[in-house]
Amino acid sequence: MKKHYFFIGIAVLTVVAIFFTCTQPNMTTSGGEAISDTESGETILQVRIHDEPFKKSGKTVEELNITIVQVDIIRSSDGAKITLSEKEQSMDILKISKSDPVVLSTVPVEPGQYEQLRLIIKDNATIKVDGEVFPITIPSGEQSGVKLKGPFTIPKGKLFRLDLDFKPEESVLYNKGQGYKMKPVIEISNTAQIVGIFRGKMEVASAIGDSETLIQLRSDNSARIKVSRYPDYEMTCNYSYNSLTRQLKMNNIDIDLPSDMPSFVKDKVKEKIPDSINLPIKEWSLDSLVAVDVGGKTIKLYRVGSFDFSSSITYSHFTVTVVYPNLSMDEKVVLTEVYFDNGAPPLMDIKRLDRFTATHNFTVPDSHIMDSSVKINIVSYLFDNIDNLNFDVGKYGGDYMVGMSNSYYKESTENPWKAKNLYTLYRDNRKPSDKDNNFVVNFEKRLNIKMEHNNFTNDNPVVSWDKRDDAKHGYLVLVLVPDREKNPNGDDDDGSDI
Repeated sequence: MKKHYFFIGIAVLTVVAIFFTCTQPNMTTSGGEAISDTESGETILQVRIHDEPFKKSGKTVEELNITIVQVDIIRSSDGAKITLSEKEQSMDILKISKSDPVVLSTVPVEPGQYEQLRLIIKDNATIKVDGEVFPITIPSGEQSGVKLKGPFTIPKGKLFRLDLDFKPEESVLYNKGQGYKMKPVIEISNTAQIVGIFRGKMEVASAIGDSETLIQLRSDNSARIKVSRYPDYEMTCNYSYNSLTRQLKMNNIDIDLPSDMPSFVKDKVKEKIPDSINLPIKEWSLDSLVAVDVGGKTIKLYRVGSFDFSSSITYSHFTVTVVYPNLSMDEKVVLTEVYFDNGAPPLMDIKRLDRFTATHNFTVPDSHIMDSSVKINIVSYLFDNIDNLNFDVGKYGGDYMVGMSNSYYKESTENPWKAKNLYTLYRDNRKPSDKDNNFVVNFEKRLNIKMEHNNFTNDNPVVSWDKRDDAKHGYLVLVLVPDREKNPNGDDDDGSDI
């Protein structure tokens, strides 16, 4: 068997590296709902706050600055106070929208029922009205705190969020003699099921143009992501955005792999998916735009109406049928790679032999073909033991990919004694006929050598072999040498020393 080491174009890590990252526990849906299990089995409570601008008595309130110094929750069973955060956080809450909230705390708590949430607010609040700044008092804000009545039932082993919706018009009072006063009215709010769907260009390489990224953000803090280079793969994860640090954090990353991909390959690929990724955000305006910093380059994703690539993204399809000359390798694994003559990233698929054949169905962006057609080289590798097939993370043309690495294959369709067999791949709308874009790749028929003598020391052995239909006249030279040790390679079935 031969040792092979190189990287190939599985989409999985490309999709992950192109866009997102995940850290921290999953941030749950608003309205105090639990949305998913935590990885550790802990119960996690998150508290967030948001608001909208407003007018008061015909005047425009431009700022409402507060500082939250402590967040507490009161347990129903015994009235115990549990402090969730003592971090001092200053904010203009009028600039904190539902799509861009401030996370006040994310901590483990005991599951059960809680009767009240308290926000301790520092006595330094100000309000800016028509360009003029005034102090605003918050009765009991710094002593007993602003109280939010429950009950809140927090389930075991879940991520649970309290999403606080500050109602400014109901909260701010004005008295001509006493000035501005705030008696905060805060409710638990629900957000839309889909926060937004965004689409943007991503430069892949100048030779093959741009790809597109799609992302759907949901109110339960889950996300869907697709990249047009690999339309058969979809990434899902959970996200949270911190508007103070301007960091997008994502975790629980998963890839929806093709259903016909062997399970052992899925397991190997998923081992290479990172647990979390973290990206800086250049702009976070969910009404129109999300701009992400990827490797020092800003990718702008604009809001669109549906989770679809633009009409400019088109695809072609082709089939590769791999043929083995006999039944000896039935159900063994075949890995097939397609290389593009124009330097576009290669494609890869894995199937098991079904008697004589393994059939691969490929979808390729038309940007890989560019003109009406492109030359491709197809190479297949046969593994008689799936443990000899391994994957690793590497780069191809600057993109991160998961690929076959440090693997031992039994046979390959690539013959070093022959020139590469290039095929012509047409765009779907440029195919001369329906027979095109269906390729057959053959493993070479092996020479079956027979020796009909048991004693090689006294007489010349009788040697014969199966005749090949396409074989021409030639010579066969056999050199028999004794093994230095008994069966060193583990490939002598008869136990002899030859």
